[in-house]
Amino acid sequence: TPIVALIPLEERISLIHQIGVDLVYPIAFTSELSLVKARDFLQTLKKCLSMTGLVVGSDFAMGHKREGNVSFLRSLQAEFDFTLEPMNLLDNAGLVASSTAIRTALGNGDIETVNSLLGRNFNLTGTVSTGHGRGKGLGFPTANLDLPLQQAIPKDGVYATYAYVEGILYKSVTSVGTRPTFDNGERAVETHILD
Repeated sequence: TPIVALIPLEERISLIHQIGVDLVYPIAFTSELSLVKARDFLQTLKKCLSMTGLVVGSDFAMGHKREGNVSFLRSLQAEFDFTLEPMNLLDNAGLVASSTAIRTALGNGDIETVNSLLGRNFNLTGTVSTGHGRGKGLGFPTANLDLPLQQAIPKDGVYATYAYVEGILYKSVTSVGTRPTFDNGERAVETHILD
């Protein structure tokens, strides 16, 4: 099952840079990578990135069959000469801030919980595509948003939103859902910018 991205890669990299990280080196998770043992991956980090420290979540695991958990990494600190700093997961009213919890809340349309767990407002970034003009004909023209294929989107519904267009903020209403009468029932994200 493909992993649904909460944030497109380019946006994730931008957010990481905003907190002061100088270099982000994305690695595509492939079936070949899933077979790499934790020790071998750690050795690659040390050799290729000159790793001197590793910060991970307390539930972190890497390597084939998730063998590289925090205690495993601790056992290799001296040999690979790196510091290890496990971080406690953030907790919000008894709900751990994890991508799984955020995807679940998003799938339930619980945007308030999503925003709280993210520590910012959830947003969708995409390209406006030309629709069929049906909304315009009804007096509610919409911007049809093309999103990356594996982008997580909220539960079907109508949401009060803001639209950023060329750096300007507009109040808007966004509809997420299928249009059975049109488009063979494919899910769509359409935004009507107010006024």
